[in-house]
Amino acid sequence: NDFDLSIHNYFYEKKIDLKGVDCEYQSLAELCITGIRRGVQYKSEELNSKSTSLPTNNFYLSANSIQENMIIKELPNLLDIENKNLAYCLEEGDLVLANVNTTPLKVAVAQNIGDKKIVASSTVFIIRLNKDIVLPVYIKMLLETEDCQKIFSVFNSGCSSISADFLNTLQIPVLPLEQQEKMIAQYLDYEEKIKTLKTGITSLESEQREIIYSVGKGGNNAD
Repeated sequence: NDFDLSIHNYFYEKKIDLKGVDCEYQSLAELCITGIRRGVQYKSEELNSKSTSLPTNNFYLSANSIQENMIIKELPNLLDIENKNLAYCLEEGDLVLANVNTTPLKVAVAQNIGDKKIVASSTVFIIRLNKDIVLPVYIKMLLETEDCQKIFSVFNSGCSSISADFLNTLQIPVLPLEQQEKMIAQYLDYEEKIKTLKTGITSLESEQREIIYSVGKGGNNAD
């Protein structure tokens, strides 16, 4: 390997392996309808001049916009998006992946875009998949697995960012669409249950914090 003795050259594959499952593997680049690319690199002063607190139909998405592997609802507004940057606007079903090699990975699927224009920043990769072969939520599920995280860590070790070359050559297990859809339905069902539980926890935590104020309202005093 041209005198490169890195451990991943000998013990690991750039492959999200579904052990015990007989399926075809394709590179992530082969599963995309456009090349995997990073968004627009705005200089801070340029971004400040374009930002506005007023509601517009133009939005800006960065790695910070991905929280708990979902895109936050309140994205920053932009006054406008230049024509040259329209190619970096998200489409329905686009996968966005933060280019920083975090644990876990920060990944989300763009949904309910409608007529909004959301330009991605250079801190995220835009992955536009061929939905006739793989579904975005299925790929998101794979990227959230612990085995996938290990592969990312090994092949991007020593780097804070994820390599575009690594993403392009990452081998993906391609299951039949029908099987992907069944897995996604189960995944989304659990996601909804998790949201409900988190909402309940937040409510309980709020009530817990209010105990101190209940003293002056005739609440029980501590012994």
